[in-house]
Amino acid sequence: MAWMISEFASVGDVTVRTLRYYDKINLLKPSDYTEGGHRLYTKDDLYVLKQIKSFKHLGFSLGEIQNIILQRDIETEDFLRKIHFQKELLLAEQERIAKVLSHMDEMTKKFQKEERVEVALFSSFLQTFIWEKENKEWLEEHFSTDSVRAIIRN
Repeated sequence: MAWMISEFASVGDVTVRTLRYYDKINLLKPSDYTEGGHRLYTKDDLYVLKQIKSFKHLGFSLGEIQNIILQRDIETEDFLRKIHFQKELLLAEQERIAKVLSHMDEMTKKFQKEERVEVALFSSFLQTFIWEKENKEWLEEHFSTDSVRAIIRN
């Protein structure tokens, strides 16, 4: 069975544009073409697409996915190292998102009673808030807790 690109996109739960891009970067080439030059995809292509989507789910870049898929068989230690590195990246992103959410909560508390909010003022408050938090974190890493408390109080 062969699918035209729009059918394959639907079956694979991706966009036609994504498939064209994957073809362009040689990540997923169609198995065949019609006489008119239209792309045709098979079950084997669907299997590769599922692999791509699995690695994308883990946060791998398309270049990394291409390297992994091309190898087909990879040393366990090397593969686990890639997974561990990807996990570290995701944990860092999770930490960044948690900070952003915390900043949003703080800014919401500060501005919730206001009838209107000036964007420049909000941005200025947010930058100051972020700066204060980052400086406090840096101080806590480099000095004793008592010293940091004394600095912050003054």
